[in-house]
This record gives sequence, C-alpha cells and structure tokens, in this order.
Amino acid sequence: MKPFSLSLFLLLCSVDLVSGQTQTPTTITGQGMRGYLAGFSGKTSIASANLFQNSNGNIGVGTNAPAGRLDVMSNFPGGGPTMVVENADPNGDDAIDFHSAGSFAGNLGLITSDQPTRFFILHNSDIPAMPLTLAENGGNVGIGTNNPTNILTIRQGAGDAIADGWVTYSSRRWKTNIQPLVGALDKIEQLRGVSFSWTSTGKHDIGLIAEEAAKVVPEVVAFDSASDSAKGIEYSRLTALLIEAVKEQQNEITELRHRLEQVTERSPR
Repeated sequence: MKPFSLSLFLLLCSVDLVSGQTQTPTTITGQGMRGYLAGFSGKTSIASANLFQNSNGNIGVGTNAPAGRLDVMSNFPGGGPTMVVENADPNGDDAIDFHSAGSFAGNLGLITSDQPTRFFILHNSDIPAMPLTLAENGGNVGIGTNNPTNILTIRQGAGDAIADGWVTYSSRRWKTNIQPLVGALDKIEQLRGVSFSWTSTGKHDIGLIAEEAAKVVPEVVAFDSASDSAKGIEYSRLTALLIEAVKEQQNEITELRHRLEQVTERSPR
C-alpha cells in the first residue's frame, strides 16, 4: 500500500462572493494502490477506484492488466451487461464510432429512432445505406439496406449473391394436401419471357414480369404486404411447373408418334 501524495492538502481559499465569507480550508486524506486512479470514498477521503492505468497509458476497468487502450472486465455469474452505451435522448440512436487517422471509418449501434428497433453495422463509404441491419428479437436482416422488408433483404442493385448452394425446405413431412400440377403446359405458354434493363443500374437482364406471372402462377410471385402489389418472382418454384409441362408435352409427342405409326402402317406400299 502506497499513499496517494498523502495528506493532499487542498486549500479551498476561494471567497464566497455571495456571502463574502472565506471558506474553511479542507484537508483530504487517503491512500491506495499504485497504478489505480484515485476516487473519493467520502467527502474528505480518497481511495483506489476501480480504474487502473498502466505505464503504457492503457486504462483497465475491473482489471489491472489492460490489454488495450480501454479494457473492460466484468466478474459476475449469469447474464448481464459488461458495458452500457446509452443515449439520454429517447428519440436518438445508440452507436459507437470508429476512426482511422482522425477520420470517421464506420460505426455500429442500435437504431431506436424508428421501428422496428434494429442493430446495424455501417462503413463510411456506405452512407446512407446500412451494409448490415438486424432487427431485434430475430427479426428481418438487411444487407445494403437499413429497412429490410423480408426475413433477408439484399438491396436492389447491390450485385449478385454467390454461394455453393441454396436449399429450400421440401420434405413430404412438412406438406399436406399434395396434388399433381394440372395444365402446366398451358400455364407455361401463357408466361412471357422478356429482356430488359434495370432502372436502378441500367444492367441488361432477362426474366419475367412479376405482374404478368401473378395472373398465371401467383404461387411463385412475392407481393408487397402494404400495397399487395407484385414485387418479385421465386424462379426456382417454376421448376415444378416446367417438369410437368415437359411431361405433358412428351405425352403429346408420344401420342402423335403412335398415330403417325398407325397411319404409316395403313398406307399402301
């Protein structure tokens, strides 16, 4: 135990301008451990606070071996926060900023100024869009957008996603009322494949028009929950329709081939 400049004698000799009386000098005493910052344990006494500063200038909260400029350590069983970031303004968001060489590089935090409340990660070059947002309680996830409308929303025009595979739930044990597709070939004939350019990027592409497909096979079309208007197509679900359409067409070809063989057999040689 080493004293903190023991008997820190603060001569509070300031004159009370209101009363014109000179305050009585106060002696502040106490001691603590080397490296720990001093904290008042009473009005006139000091002791070691729970803050430690090593020779490199690193600050430790709850630890006397800070590994970085600020090292916060908790020691309690069960759940609970190690550190709290709070905005006193109920209409403000909570965020931690990151800087590089004095310039803002990005931040992460919680958007509470509008609903739903969601966690975000932001890079400087992505302003105002959010590279990743995650709604609380397991809500929607957004990549490149700060307002995800589906369980996973990737900003339109952000580019192509890539992966080794994408698996869709399809087991019989999760389905009921299973029926064969009827009139698949007729539905395929009603669909119109088109080429087009995206208005957001100008990129040339091919596909279907969601509004047109909704009139033929609404099961493959995604609709906006607010306006009930068509907004996208799940092309993978068209595979089932194409399979049945090919089978129908093949049956027609087989039937025509059989008829042709009958006509050929009856024809004189």
